[in-house]
Amino acid sequence: MAAGRIRSERFDKLSTQYEEEQVRQVIGELQSLIGDGGQEALDLRQFLKNVRKYTAPEELTASAKPGTAEVNGVKIENWPEKAQDCDLLQSQSCGT
Repeated sequence: MAAGRIRSERFDKLSTQYEEEQVRQVIGELQSLIGDGGQEALDLRQFLKNVRKYTAPEELTASAKPGTAEVNGVKIENWPEKAQDCDLLQSQSCGT
């Protein structure tokens, strides 16, 4: 055997091991990306659920206290600030 040379069988074995190691590394990176993407999708779904809750309320009520409204059970202070918001409240107590 000459110095600095390896047999073809040994080269094939080392080459296969290296390729398997590279594939395992790529698989690990892809699994990490998939996991991160799943969490991002979950966060996005929760965000959209919250947006829909406040942009398409099922119930909108005005309280006896001027400047306060309740949307889906959540109190909103200093509302309405504009006259056109009164139309949304459908309240006679709004001033212009």
